Amino acid sequence: MFTVYTSSLHDYAFDCVSHHLFEPYGSDSLRNATDEDIMKQVTLDDSLRNRLVAYYNPGLHKMMGSILSLFAKPRETPLAGNFVMEATAKTGAAQFTLLNRMQDKAHGLDHLDMAAECTDHMVAGIDTTGDALCFLMWEISQPRSFHVQRRLQEELRANPETPFDKLPYLDAVVSEGLRCFPAIPMSLPRLALAEMKTLLRDVYTRFTTIPDESMTEDDMQMSDLLISTQPKATKCYMKLLPLDADKV
Repeated sequence: MFTVYTSSLHDYAFDCVSHHLFEPYGSDSLRNATDEDIMKQVTLDDSLRNRLVAYYNPGLHKMMGSILSLFAKPRETPLAGNFVMEATAKTGAAQFTLLNRMQDKAHGLDHLDMAAECTDHMVAGIDTTGDALCFLMWEISQPRSFHVQRRLQEELRANPETPFDKLPYLDAVVSEGLRCFPAIPMSLPRLALAEMKTLLRDVYTRFTTIPDESMTEDDMQMSDLLISTQPKATKCYMKLLPLDADKV
């Protein structure tokens, strides 16, 4: 039996997006503690309230900035900044990467422009995928949704070589998860990304997930319904039971 944590899903999301941007210079935060520190610095941000006030009411923010900073420190991400600056300074990125495309002289981008663009993509890709997977896997691990997990396992195990776009139930589960638990709670288009389907396939062809005994429904309430979503308790613990030994 294994336990999956919120940070593991965000590690996975960070590794996916960084390899999309920089392959072979992406992160390995699932196995490398130094890379995981970069992910945590970007993800564990409590300055949202401060930034919202600054954006929507700059006059009020100017008057109350010193008070607001006591409750929400401005985000500083030197580890992430250094990671991106170093990666974008390298050559030889894989052809499919964003870095490879931007280094084409026809685009006329300097190093700082490329780093800024890649940083935006990297930050956006961590919370969205990580949070969406967290809430989706939590929900299908509940008794009320266990029939969904069972049917998903049946489809995945019966079609081990089938492409993602030929697995209708997997697509439906991910799409419904994005509808019910949007990583960005706004009226923006939502896409069932391949990396989400990859992780769900790899987990549910081998395991059954159930909630960890330490978790409660209150822990999994969304903490922010404006720009991003995270579990209120900033944790999401689930147990992975090997299917062959599954007694649930």
